[in-house]
Amino acid sequence: MRLLFSLFLIGLVFSPSAAFSAEKVNYWLIDVPVIGGAENIKREREDEYFFSSLTYKLTFRDVDSAYVFYDSFFKDNGWKNFMEDHPDSGKSWNSHSFNVLQDGTAIAAYSDMWNSPNKAFSARVQLTLTKYNGEDFFGEIVVQITPEMQALGMHEHIMPRMELFSEPRDIFIFARAFPGSFQDLSKLDYENVPEEYKNEKVVVGHRKITNGIRASFKKFGAQYVDYEKIPKP
Repeated sequence: MRLLFSLFLIGLVFSPSAAFSAEKVNYWLIDVPVIGGAENIKREREDEYFFSSLTYKLTFRDVDSAYVFYDSFFKDNGWKNFMEDHPDSGKSWNSHSFNVLQDGTAIAAYSDMWNSPNKAFSARVQLTLTKYNGEDFFGEIVVQITPEMQALGMHEHIMPRMELFSEPRDIFIFARAFPGSFQDLSKLDYENVPEEYKNEKVVVGHRKITNGIRASFKKFGAQYVDYEKIPKP
């Protein structure tokens, strides 16, 4: 839930327009493999929001080997790269960025996405490199499977939230009403908002958006999720 509610604050990547199949498959539950030599493996999932993640550390010689590994895995399971029809797709990562932090740490980040056979789920793989010893790179891989944003209908909630901050005062009111919660809408505590801010548009508007997002998940689940096949805790 934290990830999906936070998608407002990152560059949302929508897959090209496609017809979604009503096939009910719990794709977020697939057993995503790790590359040999992986360390500090951590798996998480939130069945209520059809989300799973895999995180681990790894040493690399060739950063493209991670792309090839996951491209092969997803394609073998019927998934397609979201840039499948692009002439350069399938050769390497479709997105990358380089940065040097103020403390001098260099970071190289690579990412790519694949869509499930029914196009209702997306898998995002991100590789972040933070060390290099002259031969090997040291980094972290994160694999996240979530509902595809168009299938979820998340676009209906993006512009309304942006419009809530039409004036400079709005962000300050929000900070007073919901201290420390800007990047995670799931943590907004409406019950403890100070009385003087309860009728402010950023408070009323966020309550409406949060309720709308929850309704979107419920509708998505009815269309694409087989609830009977979700493992019991």
